[in-house]
Amino acid sequence: MSAPFVTRDHKAERDAFASLAVTMRRTSHAYRAWAREAEVRGDLPGYRHCTKEAERCWRSAKWNLAVAQREADSVLAYMEKAHAAQDHQSL
Repeated sequence: MSAPFVTRDHKAERDAFASLAVTMRRTSHAYRAWAREAEVRGDLPGYRHCTKEAERCWRSAKWNLAVAQREADSVLAYMEKAHAAQDHQSL
C-alpha cells in the first residue's frame, strides 16, 4: 500500500484541492449535458450513467472545495496565533 501524499507546502495543497474542485465541477456540468443528450436520444442507460456520474463529480467538487477551505482556515489561524504571540512579546 502506498503512503498518502503529504507535503508541508500548505499553499500548494490548498491550490491543488481548489483546482481539483473546479475541474470536478466542470466535469459534473459536462455529464449533465451528456445526460440531456442521452435523454433526447431515448438512451435510458446512458442517461442514468451520466446522471449518476454528474452527482458523483458534484459531491467530489464540494468535498475538495471544503478541504481547500479548511486548509486556508488552518493557515489563517496559524498566522493569527503567530501575530498574537509576536504582539505579546513586544509588551
